[in-house]
Amino acid sequence: MPRLAPYTRQSGEIALIPGSPCAIRLYPGLVIGINLENGQTLFKTALPRSAPPVKFLFMQEIENRRLRVEIDDLRFFITHTPEGIEFLGQTYSAPMPFRPVTIKRLSYGCHKAQEIERIHRRSDPKEYYPMLHALGSQLPEMESVEFNLSLHYFEGLFTPVITDRLHLGIQELNCSPLALLKSAANQIEKCALDVSSSGEFGDLRWSRKRGLSRGFTPS
Repeated sequence: MPRLAPYTRQSGEIALIPGSPCAIRLYPGLVIGINLENGQTLFKTALPRSAPPVKFLFMQEIENRRLRVEIDDLRFFITHTPEGIEFLGQTYSAPMPFRPVTIKRLSYGCHKAQEIERIHRRSDPKEYYPMLHALGSQLPEMESVEFNLSLHYFEGLFTPVITDRLHLGIQELNCSPLALLKSAANQIEKCALDVSSSGEFGDLRWSRKRGLSRGFTPS
């Protein structure tokens, strides 16, 4: 099992493809591709279904740069290559993915189940900071966005949104959703580098080789 792999069992959720400007909204019988840079729908593809599913899993494998889908016996990955978004032997036209980079690992020693609904419910930064940081670290440098980091700015499997879609009273932002995610990753990395042994998240150290881990002292 991948180390950073949030998942949902809910139909209709959306997931950012790691290292990509695109996201996928998944239903048991339908896959929808979305360009987050302009909100445009890239494709809608029906899946071979003849009955409601008994098993449904939609997982974001952050470090593997792919999405995993399991709908009963139908199992496949969704990836974004220079040729386009690929799954089930088909390739769909899409903007170019971002160049792969080495992910700086971040850990607060939290090992709870990564079901996204529970992560949103608990809203514990020790759980979601490493995931947001890993996703944002795969994006190129973008405009800096000033905002109060919270999960209210992320839908489903960490897909950034810049409007108050649920009317929660959060600040609406005039920027690219991807710039929001990149700024979140930069905020988290700065927080990690600044934290001390008396900080909120415990004794944390940073290493470009091993990432940030509890009790690790860089050489």
